[in-house]
Amino acid sequence: NLDYLLRGGRLSKANAMIANLLKIKPILTYLHKQPIKVVKKERTLAGMLNTILDLVEEQQPKIAFLLTSDALNQEAEAKLQDVFQKRFPDIPLIHYPLCSVLGAHLGPESYIIAYSKV
Repeated sequence: NLDYLLRGGRLSKANAMIANLLKIKPILTYLHKQPIKVVKKERTLAGMLNTILDLVEEQQPKIAFLLTSDALNQEAEAKLQDVFQKRFPDIPLIHYPLCSVLGAHLGPESYIIAYSKV
């Protein structure tokens, strides 16, 4: 849910309430020295995963490695890594724990997929 973005002042109360009722899962991107942008809003975990996989696939020839990070849900993290390894077997996959600063802003059920370009 988006309670942590609401608590941090990055989302209005009305937007957070509507998004939580509709179970919206925003997919955000951050590129160096650019503002955070909402790429897409999904309502299911499967839709969210497919969108993320499509975004990675667009950049695939330029990716040196993928970094995954989760706050608490290690079972879901294992499934995510399995999906990435099956779809992108040539890209090294690294898991790194979510840092406390991002965890405080995003919440315990958040995921980060990062990559480095070649």
